[in-house]
Amino acid sequence: MRTVTFSNPKIAKEVNENYVPVWINRGPGFHNCELRTEKRIFQTSQEAYSTRNICTFFMTPDEKVLHYVAGYYSPNLFWDVLVFAKKAQKYQDRPDKIREEHGRFANLARLEAKKMGGKGWRQALKKYDRYSFMGRRSHGSQCKRHIIEAMNYWTTLHDRFSAAESFPQFSVVKAKYLSGNRFSEEPRNSPRPRRKEPPVGTTISLID
Repeated sequence: MRTVTFSNPKIAKEVNENYVPVWINRGPGFHNCELRTEKRIFQTSQEAYSTRNICTFFMTPDEKVLHYVAGYYSPNLFWDVLVFAKKAQKYQDRPDKIREEHGRFANLARLEAKKMGGKGWRQALKKYDRYSFMGRRSHGSQCKRHIIEAMNYWTTLHDRFSAAESFPQFSVVKAKYLSGNRFSEEPRNSPRPRRKEPPVGTTISLID
């Protein structure tokens, strides 16, 4: 995710100008060396891959989690995540407005999944044709499947946040969070993180 998503100038500019990006390793001595999976993701230019071992958190300076997403997303999909984050940043002193925005974005993701599952999915995919690791290409049914999975996952996340009475502290959610799937890219012989350690991911704190 770091080598592709954040290499995009638009994404990098938005993150560097509006957030304080912090990387936290999942556990002592952990190294993600499963290169075959990374190579497959990059070469097939999958737009979304909701693997659980990477998670991006959006937080206030006092570490209240306003939103997060697990997995890898191509720049044009991750930009949609940043659009929501900007809304959350704007209303960080208005929890009611943030919950309202979560509900609105849940409906948008739900609608996107419905479009992708309909007969016009090829037309719906065209807006994602701006990005490819290996050069410009056409999208196929595999791309549709991954985007539907991502949109369904985002819907679940936004729905949960929209119904929350308060936003949790990072210390509460860092060791256990809702991810898109159970897949993790660590090789079998890699050091396993302790239960209380935070997951691999980019922690992005909202600033005043």
